[in-house]
Amino acid sequence: MDGPRARKRTMFSKRVLSASGSPKRKRRATELSCVGDKIVPESVQYLELLEFEKQLDAVCARKRLEYQAATQKPVATYKKNLRILVSNIVELGDEGMVSWTFKVDGRLMDHRDKDASDKRPVVKRRFSSFVKRAFVELENEGDRCEGDDWQSAEWHASSSLAECDGFEMKRVGDIATAPTRAKVLLELAHSPEQFKLRRDLAEMVGLYQATKKSALAAIWNYIKAKQLQDQEDPEYVNCDVYLQRICSGKSRVRFSEVAEELAKLLLPVEPVTLVYDLSMDPNKQPPKAAYDIDVDVDEKFKEDANSLLRTDGVERTVRELDDKVQELTKELEEAREKREFMLMFADDPKEFLIRWLASQARDKSLENKVQGQLSETQRHAEYYKCTQTQEAVYRYYGEELQLRRKKLLDAEERAKRGKK
Repeated sequence: MDGPRARKRTMFSKRVLSASGSPKRKRRATELSCVGDKIVPESVQYLELLEFEKQLDAVCARKRLEYQAATQKPVATYKKNLRILVSNIVELGDEGMVSWTFKVDGRLMDHRDKDASDKRPVVKRRFSSFVKRAFVELENEGDRCEGDDWQSAEWHASSSLAECDGFEMKRVGDIATAPTRAKVLLELAHSPEQFKLRRDLAEMVGLYQATKKSALAAIWNYIKAKQLQDQEDPEYVNCDVYLQRICSGKSRVRFSEVAEELAKLLLPVEPVTLVYDLSMDPNKQPPKAAYDIDVDVDEKFKEDANSLLRTDGVERTVRELDDKVQELTKELEEAREKREFMLMFADDPKEFLIRWLASQARDKSLENKVQGQLSETQRHAEYYKCTQTQEAVYRYYGEELQLRRKKLLDAEERAKRGKK
């Protein structure tokens, strides 16, 4: 049958391959047309839903890019109060031996109950996340502590360690040689890393602790405020008394040289030092000491944004549902073609079969036409005189001889075993 309907019936009755001989490509659900709108009226709503899904995907992609760009920008930080509690516990053992535990705990203070107008998010961070390195040193009035390992302990932050709210140091020894004072050194973790500015630089810019980027920006602001940039050659800076102190006494330097000199002016931040008097009386509850220090806390925007960008589970579920929709849509399209085939057959069976057989005959003639060219060539003697044909004959007879020889050897072997 001519026309699209005849082509569909041919496809239903017999699988037709593409010109390359491979099956037709599996179409995505979004590429399929509205099939079965009379059979399944909801298919129209399905196409509308697909269009809405395209718009929603475009909005999500745009928002994802905005979030990714926002995470690259520096996040605003503010000061919070970190309270550190230091204490020790003493237990008396046998023969004058004493067991004691030195504890350092910390927690981030939040005063939301006092200030209801503060709308900043509640930050939940543990004490160890603020500390990069902790060092505890024990002292004794008579300087009679037993060995360096007994006198000190050290802790380093590591990504493999879980965050905690404090540290403990346990020791056992003679009460006569027990320490009477503990010194705790805490190196705070800053992100980005902060440095202590050398005195001459700190006096010039008015900062005593800053990051490398903010220190360089402070120097540039000082140069602009004092109008020290050379008017004829803006690449150079005319140094005043304070700039000469940090630029090795030069009166005129490039600004890039100032940035190189900055590395020599940045010193490690001094650790926070806590001193605590230990009590070794097991009958008396040792007092606790509290220390408050200011720490920089961000608003956790990056962490929240990264959690929103992690959608691996959702995407996997969407892919599974998409594959299921493709299978159902394919079944629906095949069912519609089958239904049309049967309806046209029911309207006029005789005329339908005549046209359908004619369509099948045309397809068969096309296949035979290609095969017929090869069979016509094989009818001539010249076809068998080519080298490929002779080689094929030699191979065939060689395989036959090998098979015949194997049969004879097997028969000879069986005969020998039978005589024995």
